[in-house]
Amino acid sequence: MNWRFFRLWPPLFALSWLFSPCLTPAAKAEAMEVRVLVVESAPQLTISSPTALRLSGCTPSSLPQTLAPEQRVTIAYDPSGLRVGGHKAEGHKALLVQTDPGSYLRLNGRSYRGAIEIYRSSGRESLLAINVVDLEDYLRGVIKEEISPQWPAEALKAQAVVARTFALRQILDNPQQLFHLRATTDSQLYGGRESEDYRCDLAVEQTRGMVLTLKGKPIPAFYHAACGGHTEDVGNVWSYNHSSLQGVPCSYCQEYPVYAWQVALSREEVRRSLLRAGYEVGEVEAILPLARSKTERILQLEIRHRGGRIVMEGTRFRRILGNDLIRSTNFSVKYAGDSFIFQGKGWGHGVGLCQWGTKGMAERGFSYQSILYHYYPGATLKPLEGIED
Repeated sequence: MNWRFFRLWPPLFALSWLFSPCLTPAAKAEAMEVRVLVVESAPQLTISSPTALRLSGCTPSSLPQTLAPEQRVTIAYDPSGLRVGGHKAEGHKALLVQTDPGSYLRLNGRSYRGAIEIYRSSGRESLLAINVVDLEDYLRGVIKEEISPQWPAEALKAQAVVARTFALRQILDNPQQLFHLRATTDSQLYGGRESEDYRCDLAVEQTRGMVLTLKGKPIPAFYHAACGGHTEDVGNVWSYNHSSLQGVPCSYCQEYPVYAWQVALSREEVRRSLLRAGYEVGEVEAILPLARSKTERILQLEIRHRGGRIVMEGTRFRRILGNDLIRSTNFSVKYAGDSFIFQGKGWGHGVGLCQWGTKGMAERGFSYQSILYHYYPGATLKPLEGIED
């Protein structure tokens, strides 16, 4: 998640059945490579590299196998397969693009370490691209997207460990998926080589291989921008419990620019959002909290409208109106003329590490280990070697 924005946790969808890849299976576990979906739907992709570019996976004799440094090749969707640099690769639905070790690839102008796999989606008549990259190099492209590299070093280290643990959990949970993570807030933000920063690189290196575990297994290391005073029990947000994801007090995120927030939405704006979500609803008359957690986040609310009432979870209501508008479920509702005034605290789901709280703790002299143990009670820092699935 971007440090200015929210965190989400939708499941990764099993996409493999859409494709017929002509590549080898996913990277071996001991290599600890991560597969990141960096382009989800595009009619064509342009790839180049400052060093030699190698194409494999599709083998017509007319297909160029090696390209010179800085030579560009365009891969496009074709009804019969792929079109590579103007050459048809009929019957093939996947392409592996590699360059020299230590170099990088440019995909539609953005640079990535590792390799790129390109797949043809017959259902969407488009292409998707997956960056297959070493886990530690992946982290170098994550941290700056998630928090400011100008934050204290201990905050950067804490973010590195959390992002590594989050990614590892996805690798282990999705071994047969076409990809493990998206490069968006659906997983955690990843910008490739352009998003690297020497301060973030140092944080990755100084915590190399360290992950958060419980009973020898990596935890699902959720995190969010600001908790608003108290993090949330995971069971109040998603349908399971985890002892290291229980809410804890946090007095360190009050410097967050939108620690407290307010937004006004007209009755018609609320109604249209509900209609787009599939609810048959008349003019909205009232929005009433029915149940709150111990942290004051709304678990369930009622929407009264001309024609009836709707009862839904607070998290669903937030998604429907927009996570950028309703920044957390810790809010109250007031009425002003034809508008609803939402007043709340924090940004994000509230589970796990509070990023602005991490900044506050680091500024007060806490080590990254102490920060992590505060937000993930009962968890232990361990190296990747010997981690259980």
